[in-house]
Amino acid sequence: MNTPTRSLLLSVFTAALLAQDPPTPPGGFAVAVNTVMITFSDGISTGMDIYTPVAVAGPTGWPGVLVMHGADGTKNLPDVTAAANYLAAAGYVTYAYTGPNRNTQERDLLDSAESHGFAQALVVGTTIDPARLAVTGFSGGGRKSYSAAAWSGRPLPLAGFVTHHPVVLAVASEFATLDSTENSVPGGVMVSDSVIIDKPIGHPWLLEIHAGNYAGLQTLLDTPFNQSLLANLATSTVPVFAMFAMQDFKITNNPSIDAFVNLTQGPKRLYQSTGGHSTVHNGMERAFQQDLRRRWFDRYLKGILNGVELEPMVEVGMQPTSTPLHLNTATIWEHRSDTAWPPALASTRFHMVGTQGLSDVPPAAVNLTNVVNHVVPAGYDVDDYVTGGAGLAPAAVTANIVPSTETFTTLPLTEAIEILGRPTVNLTVNDSTGLYQLTAVLAHQDPAGVVHWITAGTNGNRSGVAGMSQLSIDMVDVGQIVPAGNRLVLRITNVADIRGPGFRRIRIVPYFESTTTRLLIGPANNNFVDLPMRPYRAALLPRIAQVSAAAGFAHPMQLRGGALRAGQNYLVQIGASGEAPGFLQNGVQVPLNFDALTGIGLALVNTALLPNTAGVLDAAGNANPGFALPAGIAPALAGFRFTFVGQILDAGGLCEVVGGPATLVIAP
Repeated sequence: MNTPTRSLLLSVFTAALLAQDPPTPPGGFAVAVNTVMITFSDGISTGMDIYTPVAVAGPTGWPGVLVMHGADGTKNLPDVTAAANYLAAAGYVTYAYTGPNRNTQERDLLDSAESHGFAQALVVGTTIDPARLAVTGFSGGGRKSYSAAAWSGRPLPLAGFVTHHPVVLAVASEFATLDSTENSVPGGVMVSDSVIIDKPIGHPWLLEIHAGNYAGLQTLLDTPFNQSLLANLATSTVPVFAMFAMQDFKITNNPSIDAFVNLTQGPKRLYQSTGGHSTVHNGMERAFQQDLRRRWFDRYLKGILNGVELEPMVEVGMQPTSTPLHLNTATIWEHRSDTAWPPALASTRFHMVGTQGLSDVPPAAVNLTNVVNHVVPAGYDVDDYVTGGAGLAPAAVTANIVPSTETFTTLPLTEAIEILGRPTVNLTVNDSTGLYQLTAVLAHQDPAGVVHWITAGTNGNRSGVAGMSQLSIDMVDVGQIVPAGNRLVLRITNVADIRGPGFRRIRIVPYFESTTTRLLIGPANNNFVDLPMRPYRAALLPRIAQVSAAAGFAHPMQLRGGALRAGQNYLVQIGASGEAPGFLQNGVQVPLNFDALTGIGLALVNTALLPNTAGVLDAAGNANPGFALPAGIAPALAGFRFTFVGQILDAGGLCEVVGGPATLVIAP
């Protein structure tokens, strides 16, 4: 590689040299872990692990990151230790403690506020900069991350060794509720199973469900702490990075995502994928989450100009096209980005017609044969539900409340589609009591007849007025690719028996009143599903990868354009200065910063360094480009970060669609 090219690549990393921290070496710093005992202001003691880079800190010390586990967890959980090690290797002192079982969120908040001081006082061999702090956490720890942003620099509701929360410069939350009241009692008429699963008989929350008083339950849950958290976040300028697992069996994401999207004061980033409660820990998806979290903190704690704040606010790991691919932890997921959530996609409406049809044409005739029967045995109530294992024992629930389902199916799709956003179902029904709950399940069926899960949602009516009514069901936000030849499947059922990829869980507590619900299908009634969908776009895979430079490397990629683009021309471009803000070409946003390396890459198309980076897509609409460096060059580029995009050209030679960005990190 010539000298100008090497100079260009080296200049990409000069921003890090401007920061007060020592630049992170290729492959990261070695990490030392020290375990100490800490005692909170109320006398409760616990263990804390402090992870430190094995290197001399800058003049103010390393930035510090608190890593928090979820409810009933410890500091030794794999997600906690992985994040703590990863960030420490990137030049942060990270610390995690095993949280004592507290009775109040106020005390939890004070514990986390005090923990920063403990880490600063007890760190060994180096120092923590108290002016550069961040918090990240998982599940319940993720909610405490939101709390850190909400109370950053503010007086604490409970004082101890500190009266104000330390100022934090950024937070990252994984798989956590934000608006906990709405998440716990969605719509004010349902209860999330996770809220009551561990409650003892006679608990006030169970008593409210016994009485059918869901509004009263919502009042109990809407605590002053929750109100303050949301009010404080509304004016907080702390940058917030939120991650959600689309198939999370424990929480319904939509209320928390809505609350997050409505934050207006500070920078924010939303990532939806997998890796949460009982969802697949896919290798590439977890690597991307770790990388994005570190880049978020690098930008806001270290001042590294990595462009993360310029990238699209939303990124989604699209669910693979089949259940086996979804469950395979080595599957490479496609990604899509957008500037808003839900994306501004036009919805396609599929009407329920006849007995089992799902059509883009409204029904021409009346059909009243679709009936959902919800039969609850006499005496079976919420206490029995909880003592029987609740949502974690779905077979015990459905042995008492027999599932009743009506299924509707489309004709085979003529082209591949991607569903991205929040599907909604609208129903016109005649119910015998006015106390009914329905779950809508969206799936797709392949030509072999195998059905693959997409998403689901639940809603209920507690009016107590028998007769006709409307019910709208929001499904859980999702990104899904559905191949051509598959059929879309919609099921309407009486129990929220969620059977996502690799798990089964009752997500919403059922109603304990028997009722009969008839779907009123006909020209004058609205029974349909609205899908935010579009034709398949394109992808360049893998989204992120790391290769070792020691002996040289060959990095294979795959450009997927879809079968309808077979025979179209393509071009893969490379850059060394990131993916944002990118540039427009023929009205298409290209997520690549065009730099000198991009120009050099164009000159090296289809050479041994950039093989198969231009040509014609095959019969499936795919190509297999690559990037290779020999042993004599590759080690000199250890630590570098490259970005690739794949441009697909239409018949007129104009850029039609872009696959990517795709990132490659060069390790030693």
